[in-house]
Amino acid sequence: MRKMLTVTLTLIFAIAAFAGEANRAPKSVPSTLNKNYEPVGTPIIPDLSQSNFSHATRDLNAILVDSSKNGYGMLVSETNPISRNEDNPDQILLGYRQFVGLTATSGAIGAAFSDDGGLTFSTFSNLNDGLSAAGGRYPSAIATEYYPILLWNESGGGGGGDYGGRAYYTFDEGEYGGEIFFDPTDVHNNYPATDSWIVVPTYNTDADGNNYLNVTVNDWSNNRDHLTFHAAENGGWAGSEFAFSNSVTILNNDREFRWDGSSNYTATGNMDINDDGIGYYVVSAYWGDELMVGNHTLFMKKTDNFGATWSAWYWEPDALLDAYFENVFPDSAYDMFDSTISYLGDEPGGEWSPFLSYDIEVITDPDGAVHVWAGVLPSWGESVYIRYSVENGIYHFSAPADAFAGGGGPVTMDISPVGSMQMGWAYTLPGWSSNTISAAYDKTIANALYVSYYTVTDTGTADDGTTWADANVMGAYSTDNGMTWSTPENLTMTNDGQVDEIDVHINRVADDGHIFMLYQIPDYDVVTIDPPDQNEDYMQRLFFANHDFGVVGIDDEPALQPAYFSLSQNYPNPFNPSTQISFTLPVTGYVELTVYDILGHELVTLQNGTLNSGRHDVSFDGAAYSSGTYFYRLKMNGHEAVKKMLLVK
Repeated sequence: MRKMLTVTLTLIFAIAAFAGEANRAPKSVPSTLNKNYEPVGTPIIPDLSQSNFSHATRDLNAILVDSSKNGYGMLVSETNPISRNEDNPDQILLGYRQFVGLTATSGAIGAAFSDDGGLTFSTFSNLNDGLSAAGGRYPSAIATEYYPILLWNESGGGGGGDYGGRAYYTFDEGEYGGEIFFDPTDVHNNYPATDSWIVVPTYNTDADGNNYLNVTVNDWSNNRDHLTFHAAENGGWAGSEFAFSNSVTILNNDREFRWDGSSNYTATGNMDINDDGIGYYVVSAYWGDELMVGNHTLFMKKTDNFGATWSAWYWEPDALLDAYFENVFPDSAYDMFDSTISYLGDEPGGEWSPFLSYDIEVITDPDGAVHVWAGVLPSWGESVYIRYSVENGIYHFSAPADAFAGGGGPVTMDISPVGSMQMGWAYTLPGWSSNTISAAYDKTIANALYVSYYTVTDTGTADDGTTWADANVMGAYSTDNGMTWSTPENLTMTNDGQVDEIDVHINRVADDGHIFMLYQIPDYDVVTIDPPDQNEDYMQRLFFANHDFGVVGIDDEPALQPAYFSLSQNYPNPFNPSTQISFTLPVTGYVELTVYDILGHELVTLQNGTLNSGRHDVSFDGAAYSSGTYFYRLKMNGHEAVKKMLLVK
């Protein structure tokens, strides 16, 4: 019941805000970011006796690992709460804010280990006990060859500035499962000087066995500069304290980006480095000189020595960004929520421009190319159009290493669409400025990339007339290094539409089509921030899943025939009035594709006969049907798959 009420109120707010063409002005983002990054309201003692939560309704074969008192630890893309030891792939490490009791802090840092590939987990509690009253925030995990590492920041832990953020790390000296954790140790050599938040780490091993740990933090005071720390362990890390370099300012807001002393337009920033030492630090921001760069776009620094030094800033130029998205966003679009038509203007760069949002994901592939995923939506003046069209969504940006050979400046990036966020942003599941996007490259299949995120996939009306919106984890893959992407799949579809899966993170390395993911399910019966403002203000249940996309490497596919039976999510979804259903057949055979209403009544058979192996696309026209939830079922040779789709008129 709490979820239905919350979503209804959120929808009313979104509609009202869009009608005024100012859901959140790009130049008013700090209030949004601060709201999303830190809980609002007053923390309360959760009453577990009121919970009716049950994970038995889930279709996905996932493992319930633990619980969290609220969900802010996994809210942002930049943290890495899940990591697999690639030298021993059965070992998986999770780091998260843990539920440790009804009256205990919501900032207890917990860890979970698995040594059987994620079938079972052992949990460890209170790794930051006694460091601060408020506790830990935004933990990340790194599964190195011998020792698991956890990194996080403490709120009011003795750092400087308004919030006292202080960056820490610990590791298990007993190796995996030893539960001999090193005393929490500062990353910053002068922690009172800065207000350190949202620790973003990378860990690498070079060809000679040397190890490198890089960490960036955001200073939430002092003009919100970004700092980096670098540690090199010659001959390999033997499980001792890291010798971090002094802090280096990798981003100076006041000098480089738009900054007026109170408003912040710069993203948290994300980083990834490969084992050849090539890597990138990426933010989305407004450049300080609007005549040089006017868009809120990507800015990147490159390293080729494992983070010891960084280049000047590169960026995606306005002309290229505008030219691409001028052909993406339509001039006018019908708003399915309030039955109005919105008009953008004649061309980007004048009346409107593409706006790259604040949560971004970064991967450096083995060849040194950079891959960035970001939400993109149109902006006009002081407004952003959160639900303008189905093209509002997540896009992939990439460039090879040699594109960054100069001393900074504009760089041409390839752009490709991944998935729509129109429904999710309209219902603020998630909010447009704070998506959780997570990506991986495949160490087994060349040129294979994966990305996951969450969004609203379905809506409905309850018996009492309230509206609910169903958030699920979505995933897509590319087999051509990001040039094109599969139709997004619903990875966590539930039987119960009022169960949400949110804040997904995946291990940065996939294996033979498999991704390893950690995500949250809010328990809406247990409020932990009162009044609740968003989904993270409730008790969370943390789930691990190993998902197989069924991607086949070219070496395993000599006949170039698909080796799996697959039914994709229809696209677009929601749709009005038509949509496309795609499926893949491993062999020639008799196929049935049928559409049903929500009560299970058969409506129409779209395919009933023999089809050859390969990919097939079938259209469904819903013009004759009313708005609502429908199902489509594919059957062949004893195989069967069912998915949901939403018709909205």
